[in-house]
Amino acid sequence: MKKLVAFVLLAALFMGMTIPVSAEESSPSVMSSAEVYLEANSKLEFSQQMDIRYSTDLKAGKIERGSLEEIEKLMMQSTFASGKEKEEINKRLEMYGVYEFMPNTNTPTTVPYSGTNDITMQTPTIFYEAWENSWSVTCGGNWNNRNWHVGSLTSNVGDADAFGVGYTNTSGTYSSQVIRSSAYITDQKSDEMVSTSYRSDGDGSKGFGFRLQDYRYDDDYYVGYKWYGICTYDKNFGSYSGVATAYYIHTWSKASITSIGFGMQGKTAGLSIDISNIQYSFVGYSNDKRFGVH
Repeated sequence: MKKLVAFVLLAALFMGMTIPVSAEESSPSVMSSAEVYLEANSKLEFSQQMDIRYSTDLKAGKIERGSLEEIEKLMMQSTFASGKEKEEINKRLEMYGVYEFMPNTNTPTTVPYSGTNDITMQTPTIFYEAWENSWSVTCGGNWNNRNWHVGSLTSNVGDADAFGVGYTNTSGTYSSQVIRSSAYITDQKSDEMVSTSYRSDGDGSKGFGFRLQDYRYDDDYYVGYKWYGICTYDKNFGSYSGVATAYYIHTWSKASITSIGFGMQGKTAGLSIDISNIQYSFVGYSNDKRFGVH
């Protein structure tokens, strides 16, 4: 089903990608593990520090009142940006009381996965939203070529694609609740989009995931070319630690996703994935990004 969205701002939201992954695999395989270590104590310390900063800046008149739409748009932009561009976006976010969690900045930057380059993925990005005492985890990626169309003879390209974040090596008691979540896929021009606020997979404690039907139109355009997802938790997420790993599942032809299980030991991102006609699908994971105590 097509949804034409007159939302011009989307055109510039996908930027600066890393980690190419191939679509030429005949079955799901581990391309590379993306690990963002969420240290409970450091997250709590970070949130306490940002609460003080937010309160101080609020009294000094440095905090602006932004809409949720604007704040989440900036978080998405930050997820895909890098370097000075990311710094500028994060400065805007700080004016709304939103701070990216980046502890242990001395940790070396990981080398991007250097396999074939059909798709590009981002490691999860984590934000603390002091304006409402919440935590947001984001993910996203895009295609770098036209290999998405392999085996597609109809408008839909296989079954719905799936993407999200899985948590492993968790510790502490999960007492948080998901406040909201959303995701979308869009085409090369950001002219057409399919979106959802419904999490298809994951219970929050082990991760979250979305499934959206990708499709082609006018032969050359593919809604599914870019994807993005966000899940926002209440303040109790600060006392829950683990490893966050982004994933992406692409299907074409006769393949369809039967089930996605979270929290499985010994599995990348803790995922157990069942796909019928698996030869017409592949699974990608973004690269490692480790950080320790803030």
